[in-house]
Amino acid sequence: MVDNVNNPAHYTIGKGVETIESIEHQLSTDQFRGYLKGNICKYLFRYEKKNYLEDLLKAQWYMNYHIEFERRIQGE
Repeated sequence: MVDNVNNPAHYTIGKGVETIESIEHQLSTDQFRGYLKGNICKYLFRYEKKNYLEDLLKAQWYMNYHIEFERRIQGE
């Protein structure tokens, strides 16, 4: 089953590396925070004009990732 929210096939590269993980390793902490915030905003801004529930779920996915990222860097 295709899951465009939690595991879109087009965001996996190489040997199962998620694109977001690659981006995280290339950016500073503050840059990555901005990347996550930008994606959250993007999906919230466009959901009524594009994919409705799917875009809201994507915004939620990025928010959850952001929360877990903050927990990791704060050692929780």
